Amino acid sequence: MERQRIAVVYDERCHFCQALVRRLRRLDRHQRLAYMPAEIEILPQVHPALTLEACQREMHVVTPEGQILAGWDGVVYLARLFPLTWLIGVLGDIVPFRWLGRRLYRFVARHRSGLVNPKGYFRWG
Repeated sequence: MERQRIAVVYDERCHFCQALVRRLRRLDRHQRLAYMPAEIEILPQVHPALTLEACQREMHVVTPEGQILAGWDGVVYLARLFPLTWLIGVLGDIVPFRWLGRRLYRFVARHRSGLVNPKGYFRWG
């Protein structure tokens, strides 16, 4: 029986999101993730509770059990999957790091268009 993959729903028009997906693909050697663009036609197939507006605002992760994790909570879940990022996942779920991570994620999500160029490289001023 094939194991169901974890859905990563992201805004494919966002250069920052594209860069994140490229990095996840490199980490995901066992192909546990399925990368889904936030499109109105695709979202109901991923999970009926997903909305286009929410998925364009922040990344959403849908677990094989059907749990939806948005923003920082999705980052923490994904980080725990890979040896190189496992510690981020563990620490990122502990107060005060969870609180700080959520705030940082919201800030980055609001300003993501100015953080990377079209090639996915970070802009440093």
